[in-house]
Amino acid sequence: PLIGVNNRNLRSFEVSLQTTLDLLPRIQNELPRPLAGQAATSQLAGVDVRLVVPSEGGGGVERIVVTESGIFSAADVALMRSHNVNCFLVGEAFMRADDPGAELARVFG
Repeated sequence: PLIGVNNRNLRSFEVSLQTTLDLLPRIQNELPRPLAGQAATSQLAGVDVRLVVPSEGGGGVERIVVTESGIFSAADVALMRSHNVNCFLVGEAFMRADDPGAELARVFG
């Protein structure tokens, strides 16, 4: 399953990549591993998390963590990749750039 971690605090709107780093061990160790075609609900950091595995998937499927918000530089990408986080939701960095394509190459190139 994909598990998105929003690095933006929705109360203060501050962004910290540390949110993803802090939750990684809990994502791997505390969330249930539903079998194919099943779902499981759990709590992680006080938030209900629902995991659903498609029927064509297998049990114990790898959890793919998507780090959301706060990716502005190649160093941010490198930090996440060093912790085996390889999926990124990036919006603000590209929306604020004069040339979003060039910014994409700068951040992920």
